[in-house]
Amino acid sequence: MPNLGNLALKRTELHHKYRQYRRKFTATCLKLSNLDDRPIKEKDRLYAIAWMKGGKEGEMEERRRLRKIENDKRYESMMKNEAAREEFKQKTDLKRTELGKEYDV
Repeated sequence: MPNLGNLALKRTELHHKYRQYRRKFTATCLKLSNLDDRPIKEKDRLYAIAWMKGGKEGEMEERRRLRKIENDKRYESMMKNEAAREEFKQKTDLKRTELGKEYDV
């Protein structure tokens, strides 16, 4: 079962019999890419694995960890953009100053 790629359990006996079946299959079948006509995203897999290891608290900790990583990336990108904008502004201000000196009488 570890090589399972697609699985459809919706509206079957197993679907109703096992609680949290999506998390369990997502965490244990690492090659599973679709479950019940829905893709399994990498984040979902990480959350499911954390849930299997540490329950709801483990999953919440993983969500916080991934959220922090995303926020840090977003902040870093924003700072790079701000630095590029400031550099462009300084260059254009310098050019304006130089052009103004050329036309002074």
